[in-house]
Formats: sequence, C-alpha cells, structure tokens
Amino acid sequence: MKGARIVGYHGNKKSKCLAFIKSGVLISCDDSKWLGRGMYFWDNKSNADYWLKEKIRKTELDCMEDGAIIQALIDCDEMLDLTDQSVVEELNNVWVLLRVRDKKFSYDAELGYKLNYILERIEDFSSISVIKGIGDYRDYYRRKGDDFFILKDSRIIEDVKVLYCVRCSNAIIEKIMEEVQNEKCIG
Repeated sequence: MKGARIVGYHGNKKSKCLAFIKSGVLISCDDSKWLGRGMYFWDNKSNADYWLKEKIRKTELDCMEDGAIIQALIDCDEMLDLTDQSVVEELNNVWVLLRVRDKKFSYDAELGYKLNYILERIEDFSSISVIKGIGDYRDYYRRKGDDFFILKDSRIIEDVKVLYCVRCSNAIIEKIMEEVQNEKCIG
C-alpha cells in the first residue's frame, strides 16, 4: 500500500542511538532466528522499554552508559508482511525451489537465514526495505494474576508482539530519541 507508514520503537545503548540519529546508519543485527538482517523496531514503546531493561539486566549496558529509545516513522511501501498468509505461501514456494536448486540447505534452516537468502538473491524481493512479523511470547510473558485477557471464547491476547526489521535506512523517514537512565546505577 503506497504511503503506508508506522511508528516503531527501538531500545539500545545511548551511544548507538545517538550515532543512528546523527548518521542514519542502521543499528543492524543479523538475527537468523527472527527476521534476518536489519534494525528491529517494536510497534509500541512498552516493548522497546522492556527489551532495553532486559539488556540492562543482562549487563549489556554497564553503569557508565545509559540507554535510549528511538521513535521512528517507518515507510512501509516496500514491506514484506509475514502476517499475510499469501505472502508466506509465496515465500515458502520460493524457498522450496531455492533449496532444491542450490542443494545446500537443510529443511529446518532458521527463518532469518531464509529471509536473508531470498531477499539477496531473488530480484522480485530485492526492493524489500521492511519485514513485518509477529513474535509469540505467550510462555515468556505470562503473568500470574493478570486476568484481563481471560475472556470466554476470546482470541485477543497480549502476548504476541509485532516487530519490524528495517533493512534499508531509506525506510526511516523521521527519528527522535528519548534517553533512559540506567536504573541499575541508581541509589
């Protein structure tokens, strides 16, 4: 859909976020389990806050450095939407053909690896700048005493998270940064 845009949130070290704000160079990772190579954004600030706190908890951020949350307006004109069943079916067909043709891939290769391979080798996918996916965190996030979503016959749940993998810096239209103080270092 032309003109489609979303607001995404990314949590990271303040120094990395500042460099991104100034230069526009993506804070990229090459995650083979999720959506492949790119800078990951959440669809809401709460998820970015949570993952930034996880980085702090796991001591990826020490007391000498605070974190930051980037809010970005992302152009989704060239988006691969993995929530769309017809897109997933097309990707699966392409992957099966590549696997047979190249004869070097296992049946159970990780999703990010498959996406990287397809997007880098198949011309029809070469313009993709954003990948949208949904992560299932039901076992990870379940909280005791949280009964808001326990409704008879409801299929609405809170524990799936929408994420976007931005592969091309041109997809970032606007960006701002909010500093987050490292709570491990207070008091």
